[in-house]
Amino acid sequence: FMAIVSIIMEAVKRHSKLLRAAIASPGNDHRLGANEAPPSIISIFLGDTLTEVFESIRSGATFEPNGKNYLDIGAEQLAQLLQDNTDRNRTSPFAFTGNKFEFRAVGSSAPIGLPLSVLNAAVADVFTESNTYLKQLIDSGKSVSTALTELTKKWIESSWDVVFNGDGYSDEWVKEAERRGLPNLKTTPDVLDVFKDESLNNFLVSQGVFKPAELTARYNVLVERYIKIRDIEFGTLRRLVYQNVLPDAFKYKEKLVSLVSKLKENKLDASVELGYLELLTDRVKDVNEMTTKLHQLRIETDRLEEKEQSFKIAYELLPLAEDIAKACSRLETIVPDDLWSLPKTYEMLFVR
Repeated sequence: FMAIVSIIMEAVKRHSKLLRAAIASPGNDHRLGANEAPPSIISIFLGDTLTEVFESIRSGATFEPNGKNYLDIGAEQLAQLLQDNTDRNRTSPFAFTGNKFEFRAVGSSAPIGLPLSVLNAAVADVFTESNTYLKQLIDSGKSVSTALTELTKKWIESSWDVVFNGDGYSDEWVKEAERRGLPNLKTTPDVLDVFKDESLNNFLVSQGVFKPAELTARYNVLVERYIKIRDIEFGTLRRLVYQNVLPDAFKYKEKLVSLVSKLKENKLDASVELGYLELLTDRVKDVNEMTTKLHQLRIETDRLEEKEQSFKIAYELLPLAEDIAKACSRLETIVPDDLWSLPKTYEMLFVR
């Protein structure tokens, strides 16, 4: 049991970039690192008990369970695990949950074929190497028990940096992951090149899972898909702004202008209404300017090669689109409910 867990740990550490590439998608870029989803840094949660067991193996000490209830895993030479020591950390992308590992970083819209193939191939790659290593140890006269213990210790030492049981959302973890040398590939364009890197994907080819041409094809399709989906999102955002958000704001502006005019005609104080009008005008201007800029940038980006397009979209256009969404939300807070044609945020979240 412990040997197999250590093999899986080594597989995740060794092939973390391809595992990240296998889950890359525009939707997952929004999800990872937020809303109880794991971050983009691939790490493993083992739980306190299993971590203590492995730390004992690393140091050569004997592990003794603290609790009364334990799970007999049928291996006398290895530690017994506390029963129900399961994961409560939803920020881990790859977590041990008592009797299995869960690869939690896969998006809900993703077909499981690619991440499952990469994960199985990664584990098989380390199993193949482990088989050769065990045979050498046993041929040299060591017992199966001793050989398994040595194998387990070998992979624990090699992969220990990928183990993290803490808060995956914290800034401290980002810094710690960098110190450990773990990749932090935040966006889909950052990671797709892995499909073309022979030094990283050769285990998929050597095991007959993919041919080099198939990996290149997947890269091309995924880049094109990323650009297309973002195009649809940007186009939808522009239509919402021009067909709903700004026209609704203009209706309110018209009412405020009429109200201010009537108050002035009757020599009444219009300072409050003028303040609202100025605030509304400023926010409308912000939304319009940013939306125009987004459209212009997209036209410019379209002239670039697909790889350059994808990076420009991820690091320039997408942040701008997010700023537009925030500006629309600010506008939503001051336009009367009866003039706002879209569902308001609080209505979608709290009103049934």
